[in-house]
Amino acid sequence: MITDTDWTDLVNRAQSLGRDAGTSAAAWWQQDALGGRNTASTRDIAEHAAKLLAMYDDGDPSLEEYWPEHPNLSGEWADEPTPARLYAELGVDADADTDDMALCHAWEDAASEAMDDAVIGYLQDAVKAAQGGDE
Repeated sequence: MITDTDWTDLVNRAQSLGRDAGTSAAAWWQQDALGGRNTASTRDIAEHAAKLLAMYDDGDPSLEEYWPEHPNLSGEWADEPTPARLYAELGVDADADTDDMALCHAWEDAASEAMDDAVIGYLQDAVKAAQGGDE
C-alpha cells in the first residue's frame, strides 16, 4: 500500500521527470528554430521570435502552428516515454491499486510548463541577441 507521503514523493518525482523532458524538448526545438541548425540571420530569427512572443502574449490560436508539440506519454515514436516507462522509472506497479493516471498527468503538466517556459526564454534571448547588435 502506498502511503500519502509515498504518493507525494511519486508525484514530485513524476513532475521532476516531466520537467526534464520539457526542458529537453525545448532545447531540441531551439536548435532547429533559433539555433545552430537555422541558417537565418540573427535579425530574421529575432523578428520571428518577437512575433511568436506577441502571439503567445495575445493568446493567438495560430501560434500552435509554430510552437513545438508538448512532450507526452503517447509513445508515438519508439524512443518516446509511455505510462509503462514512467511507472517503471518510478518503481510503481501499473496494476497496483494506485491512481496512476495522476502520475501521468503530473508528468505531462510539468513537461508542458517547463517546455513553454524554456521556449519563451529562448525567444526572449533571440530578441535580446539582435538588440545587442550581433548582426
